[in-house]
Amino acid sequence: MAEKQKPQLFDTGTFESLEIEGDIERSTDTTETGVGNLRDPEGSGAKPKLAGTTVSGDGKQVFFGDNAKEEMDKRLGLSKEAKTKTKRPKKQKKGRETGESLGKYGAVVSENGEKKKKEQTVKVEKIKFGEGDGLFPENKYFKAMGRKYARLKIITMILAAVIGLGMFVGLSKPSVNGANGLTLEGFKYLLKDLDFSNFSSSEIDKMVYTGGVGATFGIYRGDLVVVNGGVTTLCKATGAISFSSENDYYSPRLLVSDKYFLVYDVGKTSYGFSVYNSFTDLISRTLDYPILTAAISDSGAFAIVSADENYRSVVYVYDGALNEVMQVKKEKYVLSVDLSDDGKTLLVASVIDSDGDSVTEISVIDVEKCVEKQNIEVAASVPMQVRHMSGGKIAVVYTDRITIYDSDGVKLSDIQPSSTTLAYGHVGNDFIVTVCNKEVIGDDKLISFYDGLGRPAFTVEESGEYMEAKSLGDHLYLLFRDHAVRINAKTGDVKSQKVKTGAIAIVIDSQGGAFACYSDNAQALRFD
Repeated sequence: MAEKQKPQLFDTGTFESLEIEGDIERSTDTTETGVGNLRDPEGSGAKPKLAGTTVSGDGKQVFFGDNAKEEMDKRLGLSKEAKTKTKRPKKQKKGRETGESLGKYGAVVSENGEKKKKEQTVKVEKIKFGEGDGLFPENKYFKAMGRKYARLKIITMILAAVIGLGMFVGLSKPSVNGANGLTLEGFKYLLKDLDFSNFSSSEIDKMVYTGGVGATFGIYRGDLVVVNGGVTTLCKATGAISFSSENDYYSPRLLVSDKYFLVYDVGKTSYGFSVYNSFTDLISRTLDYPILTAAISDSGAFAIVSADENYRSVVYVYDGALNEVMQVKKEKYVLSVDLSDDGKTLLVASVIDSDGDSVTEISVIDVEKCVEKQNIEVAASVPMQVRHMSGGKIAVVYTDRITIYDSDGVKLSDIQPSSTTLAYGHVGNDFIVTVCNKEVIGDDKLISFYDGLGRPAFTVEESGEYMEAKSLGDHLYLLFRDHAVRINAKTGDVKSQKVKTGAIAIVIDSQGGAFACYSDNAQALRFD
């Protein structure tokens, strides 16, 4: 009879295979070749045949000898009580005696060849349910609260659905006075103040769209508005179209505010206008006479200048809720209108011929009270533009000068351009700009800045064919045929950038990002 061997420990080594005799007891997966690779402790390089062998939990240690099983139990810390409570699994097919992998937690091949779950399963289950040093302890209080909140979530969803259905059914019914219920047109009004703002347009280098030579452009809540004769499109900075609406305008114009944007047709074509937000066209109207000009405020209030059979000009005024609140009728020709930011004050600049001389009339109208507060008459002049300035001041751009009035209509100053030809006049909140030809012949320009009271600040010289100008805050952006310029109205700092020939317009987003717009794409302008 062979002498009993004392338990010994073999570390894993580099044997390619191992032949096993006797019963095998394992606790975890090892390699596909069996119990693992063993290093020959004697260094002989032989492939020993081991009897009564046991593999440890990590698959890196092997015990052999008559007491190998007891030695492994001590190392794994399995108590006898835990073993006695382990239920025997159902009988399975006989395992092979080669000791190959038999499951996640290992298996024991008994003397009669049946496999059963190993004792380590007991310890794993204890950890799973949070006993002792469990990794995922379970709190009964929070588990109960979680069930309550889950039920509350379902109840809230059901109530929201019921309320929404009730509102739709209720609003769809005609009212007592016979008015129609909720319609598609009415649903647009419910959505008119939704803000679908996204990121600043200045974050990309190029936008691609379908525009055309006669297109007009603007930035509305981070998206580019492209309007041509046939379609009004709202493009995201990525180039994707977020909104599109057909129009029958031949010569469209675009005005953008913080709340809406307004598109109208000038000339003897459609006589129509539309107001949009990021989601839909809110209203569309067709007038009986051509539209001459328009204005829109950040409050959403807007004014449309047209005419009727009895008057040369009629100004239709709408509030921020898109309701028509008043009409201003003039025997004179209205050339320009403007609304204050809150939409409460309307400026109307009109002109009429009197015995061969032009007479200008500037009307200051209280929209809420529908009354004229001031009326300014100026002889021998034609107004091109009227604008509100900070502090209630009023600026009027005439063909030969710019005049500043206070809120009571008293003239504060006249700005006379340095040249006899005023190519362009721009009115900001706190500054005024004139763009004049330096010489009678040539493209050299003098760009002169004035403060809010009309006092000269500085002058910048630029060469090139002037195209368009826009302002934002203290900065003025000018587009020329081959370059664009940004000028700080306070410091006089000038930044310039080359542009490709063919640009139609320049647009500015709310963050100061600028684009030069072409017929089919817009190029970002990087001044910094």
